[in-house]
Amino acid sequence: LLHTYNTNPPPDALANAQKNLAQVKDIMVHNVEQILSRGERIELLVDKTDTMAGQAWAFRRGARTVRRQQFWRNQKIMILSIAVGIFFLYLFVANFCGLALNHFFLGHPVPDAPTAPYPPSPVEAENYFYGIPSEPGLVARSSTDVWVEPRGIEAYLIPKESRPLGFHPLQEIWETKVGPAMVEYLDTNRVECTSLDPIRMGYAGDSSPPAIIWMGVLRGSLTAEIGVQVATHCKGILSAHGIDDIHIEIRESEVIRSAKLYKPAFTSNATAQIYLVTARHVVFCSDTEPNELYQHNDRDPSQRRRSVMLFSDSAVEKYTTAVRSEIRGEEILIEQLERRLKCTEQLDEEEAEAERNEVQRQLKNAKQAIVTLEKFLADVSRDWKEQKDRVLGHVVLSPPLGLNVGEEGFTEDWAVIEIDKSKVDSTNFVGNVVDLGTTIPVAKFTFWMCPHPANPPSFKYPGNRLLRFHGFIPDEEIWKSRSKTLDHQDDPVIMVIKNGDASGLTVGRLNTIRSFTRYYFKGKPSQMSKEITVLPRNSKSWAFSEP
Repeated sequence: LLHTYNTNPPPDALANAQKNLAQVKDIMVHNVEQILSRGERIELLVDKTDTMAGQAWAFRRGARTVRRQQFWRNQKIMILSIAVGIFFLYLFVANFCGLALNHFFLGHPVPDAPTAPYPPSPVEAENYFYGIPSEPGLVARSSTDVWVEPRGIEAYLIPKESRPLGFHPLQEIWETKVGPAMVEYLDTNRVECTSLDPIRMGYAGDSSPPAIIWMGVLRGSLTAEIGVQVATHCKGILSAHGIDDIHIEIRESEVIRSAKLYKPAFTSNATAQIYLVTARHVVFCSDTEPNELYQHNDRDPSQRRRSVMLFSDSAVEKYTTAVRSEIRGEEILIEQLERRLKCTEQLDEEEAEAERNEVQRQLKNAKQAIVTLEKFLADVSRDWKEQKDRVLGHVVLSPPLGLNVGEEGFTEDWAVIEIDKSKVDSTNFVGNVVDLGTTIPVAKFTFWMCPHPANPPSFKYPGNRLLRFHGFIPDEEIWKSRSKTLDHQDDPVIMVIKNGDASGLTVGRLNTIRSFTRYYFKGKPSQMSKEITVLPRNSKSWAFSEP
């Protein structure tokens, strides 16, 4: 029995109950865990449901936006198609029915093209010749082209430039028929005309600007309304002679006399006495002095010499001020070079050595320039302070100022000055040259003389900067230039050099046809004459000559 209880005891009711209770407990714990796990999945499902609901709402809103945008895009396409259709229909009707077409250009309306010349508005009169150095005002013109005032934020005026006429049928009849007919009409109708210039006038950069007769009149002497009549009649004179491609443009201007060149005397043939040829109006005032022959005779003790000064008091002050300014400029340069020299301490040895050599070279040149300029300033202040020390010579011969002289009808305006021998060093005197100065670099001036980039330069800058001149240019060469030099518009051109007191060294283009000019003197009758015109080099070079 003991063995039986030890090896195979009988079932215990209490143990069985505890065992069953443990099993039930395990089952309940497992069920609770399942319930908790299912709750987490339910919460995740709720969150996903909320997310999907938000996405669905955003999709509906985006769909409405896309649908609305597509609707308005279709509406715009429809409106644009209708507008384009109406525009082309209008063009078709205007082409066959002659309707006027108002359109927009650069943001501002272009008025209907007039059928006849019209007086310019004040804005057009002021800005029509924008870019021309003399800034003339437009009085009237014979063309019916509409001038449009630029408007808008980025609106700006395009500069104009004048060019030589070039080859044109007008050259054959201008001086013999057309020009005299216009002069006769202007004189008959008392139009105070100052010049008739056959040129080309257009916007800067135009490859083929139109040809015009550029008529000048005294300021305030011609109204716009009468000017239209004058321009129209002169246009009729051109048409009557078979010239239909040239219009008349009238501006307010006055002809200013300037010196001209005469036949030079070669230095090798010069005598011990030196003479200077200049314009009569340079040494005689035509408005206050009698216009008569002046001839000085040293044998007549009663005749007073008419002395000529090299510089006036104001000119001396002008040039001495310029010398002082140049000295100050060199001093400023020296200060900058010394700072530059100190900066070489931050460079490596090889770069520093090259930089120091260059700076020291410039310093030496600047200091030498100051020494030279100060000596020159002292000499001028000592030798030219008094007017008597600046007398260059005296006038020996000057005929009266003549207009329409000889068969060619040119202006005669010259005077001969005998130079005081004591004012010239005969050992180093060089005559008949133009000093090209030092203000314009050699390469830049050479480009001025040969402006076309593809044209090889024929001009050679002289080594001593003194450009010698001699000989004449025949009329045939002027009217039908076969020059190898081309301007920036690819046309044959004769370039002209001048070194004047007011405008300095300038380069211009010689016109291929003469101009009719008229001078007005106080209390004296005016008269037409003929002169050759030199036009500016381009629209940015300013005037060839200034008074």
